[in-house]
Amino acid sequence: IAAGLQIILDSHLEEQFDSETDGVTPVFSSAFENGFRYYVHANEQIPFLASEGIAVSPDSVVYSALSSSKYILLSSKAWGNCSDSWPPGYDFAFPYTAAMCSTMCKAKYFNRLCGCSPSIYNYESNFVDCTPYETYRCMDTKMKKVVNQTTLNIEMPTCEECRVECRSQVYHSFNSYGKGLSRGALIWLSKQGQWPILHMK
Repeated sequence: IAAGLQIILDSHLEEQFDSETDGVTPVFSSAFENGFRYYVHANEQIPFLASEGIAVSPDSVVYSALSSSKYILLSSKAWGNCSDSWPPGYDFAFPYTAAMCSTMCKAKYFNRLCGCSPSIYNYESNFVDCTPYETYRCMDTKMKKVVNQTTLNIEMPTCEECRVECRSQVYHSFNSYGKGLSRGALIWLSKQGQWPILHMK
């Protein structure tokens, strides 16, 4: 590596529960996959967890080339529609971004209906954390709506007050993948620590 950051992770597949031997046959492919997911973002911002991650499987190598773009938009004072400040009723000390505003909007919504917020929305623990069961019960009893007499829908807030931020730095990644580490890398890594070559393969 000429410049950048190299991270080598051990997924510990030997510790994984094997669903094929527990007597339960999956209907479709497993919803959970082995491997890792990482996100490239500015340190004061949270990424969009559902869409911005880069996935890498065990026994794989990923090379990410990064570039960034800076966007400056017109504020509402200059006939634009962006914002650099929190909407009324949002008193938070961390920097404003549309993603963070949407996250806190959902946290406030859950807190108002349920008395707690799921940890995925509860940034810096501003509210009491909901347990998974509390989240399920609240969504089932207070957010579930029947549409067209047949379809169940979970009502979530639209968070229209969360306008896009006026200044943003966006990172783009271009990824290429490889299969496993080279023989030289395996030998070198085995000399550095407690990883046998067979374990790394």
